[in-house]
Amino acid sequence: MSKIKKHKKAIIIIAIILVAILIIGLIIKKKATKDAYVQPVMDMNMSWIATEGGSDGILSNEATQEVVLNSGDKIAEVYVTEGQQVKKGDPILSYDTESLKLQLETNKYIGESKEAKLEIAKKELEAYKAIVPVETIPEEPEPVAIISPEQYFPESPAAGSGTADDPYIYVCTLDTIVSGDKLNEFIDQGQCAVFGIYPNGDVTATPEASWNFNGLQSPRFDSDTYYKAVTKELYTPDYYVPESPAVDTYTQAQKDKMISSKTLEISKLETDIKRNKLEQESDKKKLEDAVVVAKIDGTVKYVGDIDNPTTDGSAFVKINNDKGGTLTGYLTEWNLTSVKVGDKVNVFSYETGNSTVAEITEISLYPTDEPMGIYDGSVTSTYPYTAYLSDAEGFHSGENVSVSLMSTEGSAIYLEKIYVRTDDDGQSYCMIDDGNGKLKKQVVTTQKVPKFNEYIMITDGLSEEDLVAFPYGSTAFEGNTTTQNMPLSLLF
Repeated sequence: MSKIKKHKKAIIIIAIILVAILIIGLIIKKKATKDAYVQPVMDMNMSWIATEGGSDGILSNEATQEVVLNSGDKIAEVYVTEGQQVKKGDPILSYDTESLKLQLETNKYIGESKEAKLEIAKKELEAYKAIVPVETIPEEPEPVAIISPEQYFPESPAAGSGTADDPYIYVCTLDTIVSGDKLNEFIDQGQCAVFGIYPNGDVTATPEASWNFNGLQSPRFDSDTYYKAVTKELYTPDYYVPESPAVDTYTQAQKDKMISSKTLEISKLETDIKRNKLEQESDKKKLEDAVVVAKIDGTVKYVGDIDNPTTDGSAFVKINNDKGGTLTGYLTEWNLTSVKVGDKVNVFSYETGNSTVAEITEISLYPTDEPMGIYDGSVTSTYPYTAYLSDAEGFHSGENVSVSLMSTEGSAIYLEKIYVRTDDDGQSYCMIDDGNGKLKKQVVTTQKVPKFNEYIMITDGLSEEDLVAFPYGSTAFEGNTTTQNMPLSLLF
């Protein structure tokens, strides 16, 4: 009996220990679930994308600066001549500021007009999308002949049985008309009739004029024809077209066509608006810096005619430097508004592995003829830019290189997209440790990475020293306690 009691006591002790372990585990799990797990950005930064995630570019060993005039640009003065040696920062030419002001105002008006058209087009697109298509479209109403009462053909004959020996007798006037359909009825029934003018309506009298119609021998008539019932003359009445139904109906094919056409119109307007904004920025830039300066050291190779400047895309002033290099690269429309002249780009050689830095000296306002490709399910336009390499040693003319944009604050950070959210105001943000063990919302500046859609480039607002948290779930709220201890749920 004592052994049984000891056995029961052991079981109770074991049960208590298991319950305690379970409670401790739940407390640990609850604690782990409550705190926000943060990780060092430096451990998550996919910095290799900087060299592999850029676009392609082409190098030239001859560094070149070209000043290209836009339509409407007027030059006040040119400060250089062909063959002249210039240093970076030397004045080249100055613009006529009055004409630039007028050009800017014109571009503003054009931009506002296109934005208004875009809003209308977007509303029309939503209306097209809301259409409930039908299988078939109702036919348009047929034109109806205008026939006055005095022209009506009698509803029934005054006499006769419709045979050749006893034809129907219809009392008519000179105004009475008969339709091709009615004549075909006589033909279909094999009936004969007399359409006549009878004095005082006496059908026993000889008619003053008549058409003796033999339905047994007559050819058929067009259904939309009319004839004078007594004289057999072809009669052409006036017509009117009844109004179509007030509710528009469309088939699925018609709906799809309208949506496709309107989507294309919206895309074109959006591209025009982006281009217009760039033109306005260019106008503002020219007003702020009315004097164009040399961006490289070199020799002036060409100067155009100030009285008859070309605006066809060719250079008005061209400066060459045989020691440096020129890079031709491409920006997607996503990067167009965030990248500016003076920004730096990383240049990486596929052939040798050499790398260097180039400075953007010019960005085209107009896209290339061919799109760069499809990213995130949409086609993007590309805009060429020119960058200057002060040191082109180790590179050769015509070499294909990888080019990636640099952050203005230093090296960019590349994170998985899931670590960046967008708030209701359209701002991108991450959830990071505030330095005191609490979670905070950190606004960041981002750019898309064309070759790696699952990642996003952060150019401002985040550093490698920061600790970042997953911005979704019950722990992702400002003020929550942070921890670098990985939750149990991530371990198993």
